[in-house]
Parts: sequence; structure tokens; C-alpha cells
Amino acid sequence: MIKTDTPHLYTTPTGWFTYYRRIPKNIKHIDDFKGKSFIRESLKTKDRTLAELETEKRDKWFNQLLGNAVKPKITKEKVRAVKENLRMQDLLKEQIDPDEIKLIAEDLKKQGEYWEQLAELQKDNNNTWEANETIEIEEPEYKSEAFKQNLKREEHLEAQREVVADKFNDGQGGYKKADPYDEDVIKCDIMEGDLDVELEPTFGDAVDFYIQWYNENKATNENQRSHWIGQIKSISNRIASALANGLNTPLSELDRDEIKPIAENLWPNANTRNTNMTGRMVAVVTIWNQFNPKQRLKNNPFSSIVGIKPLEKDTRKRRSVSSQEYKVFWSNLEDLDNPEMKLIGMMLAYCGCPQGETAGMLRGDLKLQGNVPHLIIRNNKHRRLAKKRLERVIPLVDPIVEHWKDYISNYFKGSNNDPLFPKYGVGKYQVQSRSKVLSAMVTNIEGGKDILSSYSLRHSFKDRCDAARVSSGVEEYFFGHITEASSKVHSDYGGYRRPDRFLEDMSKIARVDQFGYVELFDDILTPV
Repeated sequence: MIKTDTPHLYTTPTGWFTYYRRIPKNIKHIDDFKGKSFIRESLKTKDRTLAELETEKRDKWFNQLLGNAVKPKITKEKVRAVKENLRMQDLLKEQIDPDEIKLIAEDLKKQGEYWEQLAELQKDNNNTWEANETIEIEEPEYKSEAFKQNLKREEHLEAQREVVADKFNDGQGGYKKADPYDEDVIKCDIMEGDLDVELEPTFGDAVDFYIQWYNENKATNENQRSHWIGQIKSISNRIASALANGLNTPLSELDRDEIKPIAENLWPNANTRNTNMTGRMVAVVTIWNQFNPKQRLKNNPFSSIVGIKPLEKDTRKRRSVSSQEYKVFWSNLEDLDNPEMKLIGMMLAYCGCPQGETAGMLRGDLKLQGNVPHLIIRNNKHRRLAKKRLERVIPLVDPIVEHWKDYISNYFKGSNNDPLFPKYGVGKYQVQSRSKVLSAMVTNIEGGKDILSSYSLRHSFKDRCDAARVSSGVEEYFFGHITEASSKVHSDYGGYRRPDRFLEDMSKIARVDQFGYVELFDDILTPV
């Protein structure tokens, strides 16, 4: 079926109009629906005007059944509005600092003692005294602001209870059962710290929950985190704009059949749609289900809605750089008038280290003193290594050692806890800036356009490892891949604490002069 811009109205490929509407789970039991999950009825017309009139009739019938069958649940939006209003007045129980509870107790004790003394005084005066008489005891001064706040809350709560009592007075000396969805009742429940109404989680709740989880568990650098969260917010807001209730749409009412045409309209390109849905929004519901088992969704509404299979990227022409191209690239780096990008690019060429891992290092990760100069690739306060990436040590041998020493002596001004590359390692646009510089240097190599990228240098490091005959475990270790072989090397060599154990291997790789399939590529730069 093809969705039209009229809600619940679809067409078949041959032009016949169909009424389609999902039935909420809580009203499936109604006889009219007979346990069905959706209504699908042919309107038996190809005329758009007639179809819209028939759709309107069926919507009216459906909504009437819906209204008679179930009392709408209170929305979290309404509860939050009430709660926020109470918060602004300092009337929430949760606003009292737990550390001040003892002070409240002390003040309550003083208050009790005061009233006991008044009662005794009244007894001694035969239960009477004039209002203007001087009372011989003084009311205690309450030192706790929390006590005053709590007293204010209790007074307002008592007044709110009276409001509720008056509202549900049956006029016959008794009370009707209070409506838990009534705003005054909700206010009482919130102030008492016990909201006894059923709250349905919304699409917005799931998005907020995911963002909170991501902030707490995905400790990438601040810019990466901000970029990802910005994408999640943007995508979810665009989807919400096409939903009748927006982000307040109950999570259980998100339906794949409704989401799919929305996504197709928002992102006509299948690859983009797949990235946004499968790569982003699926995770929102997955995390919600993981941590909210009682409210989990059986089916993820954002999965399996790509439609047309995304086109695979054409990787047939992509290759590693040849030995001659490697020399040209290194030479270009040495001439580069950008000290930060020079070292980032050299590390990419030297050991296949991803740009983000090199650029995100602290000064303390670079060890130039001692018998074996080396770099420690590890997590720090500015960035986390990607999932399934190995913390490791990279020995430094000539000629790159001298470039590092020159950089530290002439350009770096910070301390051990500062980013090693303050311009290209941190900042809002560092990723794009790095990629732009390095990609240009690679694709500008003669014959390199469209078949080379900066990632080609990681491929070439594997070629160099093969030519140097280093073990697969050491090769994977240098790459940072967590494999059975690299994990054994990491364990046997004591992780990144023993750079000397890797010195021989890295020296062999650095001495490699010819690598890769020379016949295919070296004639580009070396005349026959």
C-alpha cells in the first residue's frame, strides 16, 4: 500500500483506495475489533474525494469506539507540567536535601517540646489565659531552612487535600472515589511523593533515556558525543513532526507501518534512510527495551523499514598505496607547513594508526625519554577508543622519532595532561579538518584520485607487516584490533608497559622498502 497525505488513507499500486488504521492494544478486546491488530478495508473507489469522505466516516466511528472503550491515560507531559510548577514553589518532597533530614528531626523535637510546655502552662492556669498575657516560654528558633521548607510543603499539601475532598464530596456527607487522572489529585500524589496513576512512556521518553544512557556510557570525546546526540535529536524531531502527537506519542503506539512512509518521505535516499533508521533510531528502542523490561516493545518500529536495499559502496578500485606512493606521501608530509597534521599523517603512514586515535592523545601518552621512545594509545579524558579497539604501545624508530622531538621542542606548549594536538585533536570541526587535509594529500598523488583515500595507508601498513614477516598477532596488536592473536600478544607482553618487546618488529617494518603488488601500481610513478 502507498500512504497518502490523508491519515489512514492508502492506495494500491492500481489506484484503489484503502482505509488502514492500527488498533491500540488496550482496545483490541472490543467486539467490533475481534482481537485484530489493525483495520484494513477497501473503499472500493478510485475517486480521491469519495475516498476521503469514507475515511472521515470511519475515523468518526473509530474515535467514538475509542472514547467509549477506554479512559485516556494521563500523559507524562501533563504530569511534568504539574510537577515543574510545584518545583518552582519548592513544594516537592524530593527537593529537601537528605543531609538536612536530621536537622528537620531536631527542629520537630524542639517544636514538640514547645507545645508540651504550652500545654503544661495552660494546665497550670486552669486551661485559660488572656491573649495579652506574657507567656513565660519562648517559641524555639528553627535553625533549619529545610524545616521551614518542609512546613510550607505540609501546609500546601493539607490545603490541596481539602481541595480534593471538596471536589469529590458526594453532597450526602460522604465522598466519591477520587479520579486519579484529575489534576488536583495528581498534584496531591506528587507532593506526597507517590504518583499513583499509570504513566505511559512516550517516544520522547525513549529518546531522552537513550541520550542519558549515551552520555553516561559512551565516553567518546565531547565533540563526538555532541555530534551523535545532535543527530539523534534531529532525526527523532523530524519523525515526531509527522506524528499526530509528536514526541508525546505513546511508545507502544509507534507502528512500523506508520514510521516507514514517514521515513521514506523524509529521506528518499535508501542509504540515508538506512543510516538514520537502522544505524540510529533502532538503538533508541533497543536501549529502552534493555533497561525497561516491563515496558519493552516486542517489535522495534524502526527496524526493517529500509525498503529498497541500500546500494553498496563501490570499493573495487580502492586499494592500498604502493611503496613508491608511500614515499611520495611521506615526502609531502615532511614539507607540510602544519606541524600537527604532519605528525598525525605520519603516524597514519608509520603504523596505520587511525587519525582519531593519534589526534586524541595527551602529551603524557608520548614517551621520548628512555631506551625505547614510544606512544601509548589509550583512553583519556578527551576521547575513548572505539569499541573493540585495543590499548597498546607503539615503539618509535627513525625517522619519525626526530619529527616528534622537533614538534615537542618547537611547537608544543602544554603540560602532560593537555592534548598533544590542541587544534586538530579537540574542537568542533577537528574530524572534518583532519580528513580534508589528509585526503587531499593522498588523492593528489598522481593516479590516486578515486582509487586512494587516507584509509589506504592503513591497508599499506598491513602490506608492510607482511613484507617484514611479523607475526599476525603483532600485526593485529599494532593495528589495535582485538582478536584472539592480538589479545595473546597483549597479555604475553604485558600490554603497553613493555615497548622494548615490540622494538624489533617495528624496526623491521620501518626498514621495508618494497611492499604490495608492484607490477600494478609502481609504474604510475616509476617509468618502465
